[in-house]
Amino acid sequence: MGYYLEAIICQQQDAADFTSLFTNAKAVPLEQGFCLIPMSEALHDEINPDNDSSAIAPFTLLTKKTEQVLLPISFKTTIAYVEAEYFGGQGAQSAIVWATGKRMFCLPGGQQSINETLRYMGVVKEGGRDEFNTLNLGKHRRSLDWLS
Repeated sequence: MGYYLEAIICQQQDAADFTSLFTNAKAVPLEQGFCLIPMSEALHDEINPDNDSSAIAPFTLLTKKTEQVLLPISFKTTIAYVEAEYFGGQGAQSAIVWATGKRMFCLPGGQQSINETLRYMGVVKEGGRDEFNTLNLGKHRRSLDWLS
């Protein structure tokens, strides 16, 4: 069984800075005051009408237009975009972080990219779990399942 995650992660108190811009953007609360905004196809298409923006490698759904929307928000809060794809224990994850109006770093294809990103954002490991599991990001197997 596979695991697929494509989502924006930020502080829950700052999510409305993004979700108020798009009807298909829904914030899902996580632990420690964070939230996840799944990058559904509907949200992707709303941000990128007529596919007028190119993808940012190595990401599947992150586009330059999405980054243009997130950069101004990052003056107020640190915001990340993460993707993970695993099947049968094999796969990869990538993450990118914006803060103070600029791209801070991009971690392409590493096995700890999301944990490193969450740690940078201030997630504190709890109960012997890593940052990913502390926020319970394995709760759903697909990004869209977070919306139900």
